[in-house]
Amino acid sequence: MLQITDLTVRYGSIPAVRGVTVEVAEGELVTMVGPNGAGKSSTMRAVAGLEKPAGGTITFDGRPIGGLRPEQVVAAGLALVPEGRHIFGGLTVKENLSLGAVSRRDRKAVAADLERELERFPILRERIDQAAGFLSGGEQQQLAIARALMSRPQLLLLDEPSLGLAPRMVDSVFATIESLRADGITILLVEQNATRAVAMSDRYYLLRTGEVVRSGLAGPDQVAGLAEDYLAGHSDKEAAR
Repeated sequence: MLQITDLTVRYGSIPAVRGVTVEVAEGELVTMVGPNGAGKSSTMRAVAGLEKPAGGTITFDGRPIGGLRPEQVVAAGLALVPEGRHIFGGLTVKENLSLGAVSRRDRKAVAADLERELERFPILRERIDQAAGFLSGGEQQQLAIARALMSRPQLLLLDEPSLGLAPRMVDSVFATIESLRADGITILLVEQNATRAVAMSDRYYLLRTGEVVRSGLAGPDQVAGLAEDYLAGHSDKEAAR
């Protein structure tokens, strides 16, 4: 479904991503993990059209999408839940959700999808006419995920969804990801809670200093080896073994 090949992203002369190759097949939950500054979010932003690749290719369902504008990426079937959520605090919960479907013209289906997301996230129904800026961090994260789902994406991009949340809300976010996966939604996840993310994923990629240093099948049995590499700060050469 998604193929990232030899991706390079630069900020001025500084390379944030160097030759990253990542693949996501339909129905998979694939996780990118790594320390701060590893290039995970830069890779995600390039896929979403927020950063223009300096090299490499990004294809989705066989169609090149590298360098497309964000709205074109959404139209192609991808939706990003960005790090930090970026909800519109001055708009109501309902208005935020409606923005997720702004490019759609199937009004009846949009209404049905709105009801589906309110069922998925009951707290949003309770807050439907409330300004989103008054929601808690966990509630804002639920709103950001629901807003992305309103575009009916074929691939959902989740960038650090548990970042800055209380432990109870972290549990809720991971439960939501599990539920979305069970619904058949394809997900590319960036997450600093590496062991928990890998345990629930199909495959993972470990990034460090802008490069993929290790990748493979994920799941609970893979967590111990990953944790040693991730936490011990092994060299790229050691981690790639």
